[in-house]
Amino acid sequence: MDRYCIYSYSWNDFFLGVSGIPLKFSFFMNRRVIDIVIIPPKEILDLCIEQNNVDFEKNLVPIKFSKNDFIPHLSLFMGVLSSLQEDMVKKEMKQITKTFSGLDLCIPRIENNWIYLEKTDDLQTLQKNIAKNIEPHVTHDAQNSDFFVDENEVITPDCYPWVNNFFTDYSFDNFVPHITTWSKTPFSINLPLSFKAERIALCHVGKFNTCRKILWENT
Repeated sequence: MDRYCIYSYSWNDFFLGVSGIPLKFSFFMNRRVIDIVIIPPKEILDLCIEQNNVDFEKNLVPIKFSKNDFIPHLSLFMGVLSSLQEDMVKKEMKQITKTFSGLDLCIPRIENNWIYLEKTDDLQTLQKNIAKNIEPHVTHDAQNSDFFVDENEVITPDCYPWVNNFFTDYSFDNFVPHITTWSKTPFSINLPLSFKAERIALCHVGKFNTCRKILWENT
């Protein structure tokens, strides 16, 4: 489920004997597609999971949500993270969330499998800070093997644009906060619905850009 790439480095001022051939070496590097997300509180998480599971049992949706796998979430930033940068990204996230005490969020509407969230100033600021500070540590060249994949799983082409273009196309003023529900059945809830979100996580992304494994969390 992890991808290992062989990278080669050389220094022209290092030589083997008098041959004039540059010294080269290689090492293995682990890569993961990651998503930095807000995981909603229990009441919203349960709502998403229950609705999705009903539709999953009817074969209406391709994935089954749970609290530990295929986790409902609000994406803040996506990219490809190497093992060489993982500790630095976790350090950056600890610094960003050092004074984080939660966000007051509101659901104004649910349309086309998306639970929309109001883009408050605090939410926009959080997204900008994460994008600005994490972007230098990631790449945007995702390949199938960078995703969390179970045996025989294939990542569909529509997953790649979100990962490879998140910084340029879906961040800052282009940020549209939402939770993808994958539900076909309408939600029976009164809107608008307010809640407080306190969990921020770094996740390994799987098929359909879902959160398959939590790599780091602020709580």
